[in-house]
This record gives sequence, C-alpha cells and structure tokens, in this order.
Amino acid sequence: MLNMIESRVVARTWREWEPNIIFVHHQTSPFPTRIWLPPFAEPIASQTPPIIAREVNMIGMAMAQALESNGQKGATHMGTGFDAWYPGYIDYMPVLQNIPAFWTETALYNYATPHFYTVRDFPKDKNEFRVESLYSSPWPGGWWRISDAMAYMETASLATLDYAAKYGDVLLYNRYQSGRNTIKKYEQEPPYAYFIPQKQRDPARPAELLRRLAFHGIRIGQLTKDIAFEGRTYSKGTWIIPMNQEYGELTKQLLDVQVYPTYANFPEAHPSNPTMPLAGHFRCNLN
Repeated sequence: MLNMIESRVVARTWREWEPNIIFVHHQTSPFPTRIWLPPFAEPIASQTPPIIAREVNMIGMAMAQALESNGQKGATHMGTGFDAWYPGYIDYMPVLQNIPAFWTETALYNYATPHFYTVRDFPKDKNEFRVESLYSSPWPGGWWRISDAMAYMETASLATLDYAAKYGDVLLYNRYQSGRNTIKKYEQEPPYAYFIPQKQRDPARPAELLRRLAFHGIRIGQLTKDIAFEGRTYSKGTWIIPMNQEYGELTKQLLDVQVYPTYANFPEAHPSNPTMPLAGHFRCNLN
C-alpha cells in the first residue's frame, strides 16, 4: 500500500499515534443485510497474530450486540464477501503490527435517495427471513435512507469506543503479549532472519522494498562482516531482517511466498475473495 503518497500519510500518522484500535467504515453490506461486521470471512492472513485476531472478533460482536440493543436489525458476520487474506489492506495490515484493525460494510453506497424494499427484492436464500447464527435478526425490508446507514455506523463507532473504554488495559496488555509472543516464537523456530544481498540485477528494487518495510516499523540491519549460515556465505553489507522482533509476523507475511488455501479447505470461500498478494511486486533475492 505504501506505493501511494496518501497511504504513506495515513501510515505515518498511525506510527506516530499508535492507536489501540483502528476502525474504518466501508460500504456496502451483502444485500439484504444492513451492516457487515467482523469476524472476517475465510481465509484470513496466514500470519495473523492469534490474540489480535480474537480481539477483532470480540469488537465485532460488541458492535453487533449494540445494534441489537438499539433495535437495528440486519447485522451479519463472516460470509463470503470480506476475507482478510491480503496483507496490503490499509485497514487490516495493522493487525500484523499487533493492533486490532478492521472495517465494516454498511448498506447504501451509490445513492442517497430513500428506497423501499419488499420481499420481492430479496434473493431466494434470504426471502424466508431465516434466523442464522451470525445473522440473528434478519432485516425485514422497508425504507432505507442515508440517515439509517449513518445511524448504524454511529452505533458501531460508539460500541467500539465503549469497548476501548471498558477494556483499555486489556487492549494494551494483549498488544504487549502479541509482540512478546512473536519475539519468542522466532527465537525458537525458523525463519530466524531474512538476508537480502546488495548485489542485485536491479539494486534499486531491494532498497525500495526495505524503505517500505522500515516505514512500517520493521527493524533492518546490515552485516558488519562476512558470515556463513546454513552452508551459504553472506558478505559484509548484506541487509538482514531479524525475525525476533514484535512485527515479525508482518515480515513473514510480506516476504514469504503465499499460497491461497484450496476451496476444499474453505468450501464457503468465493473465487472472488482472494486479491493480489503483495509478494512479487518487488523482485529481489531473499534468503
């Protein structure tokens, strides 16, 4: 995402501010649901820190509970539309920096004119208003206005603030635990580090890659002498990214080859779910 100046401005603000929760509003929810909330659809990014993933799910359920308490029907979760596989989403990537980060999807995105919906507008799998585990109050139709969409987003925002106020200490401690666990993990299992040689076909490419990683808070060093590791020699000046750091999962997610899970593993996944992975945008030798 950091190829765009606008994204760099947002990322720089987050790095300076270090928010405890990042919540971004999107449109639109899968019809006829009124708002989509975390948990995300399958699959999520393979290196997602488990504590932070659980935190995102907790906040999603807190928003859903607030909507139900306000009589705002039609909240849904998971489904097939909004997976979190791609690590480049500006509003999900901070999860790999141990920050609960997510988006919601609210109905109404391409018009502001009030519209009245009837059951004839509903798809067949939703026209019986069947109660589902993650769609517990089906929206029955009727008028939908821009003010309705705004009210749902306001409730979701206030619920997130309420969660942050009630569990501020837990949020901070879980962030600490997530970073600590990542450091311990990569002190005990590979990969222990990534080596990036300076001598490349296009020497500007690895430099640009490293700039973006550093912008995200990933610490990068250089070898001060030649070393041998696992039968290979790395010369002085080789860039090295140690994995025993709190953003190690982000490093691995971006630099390892990612293989999208088969549909046999996630039969509910839709072919339109996977988006272009970040791996491959920079061609340099990683070891």
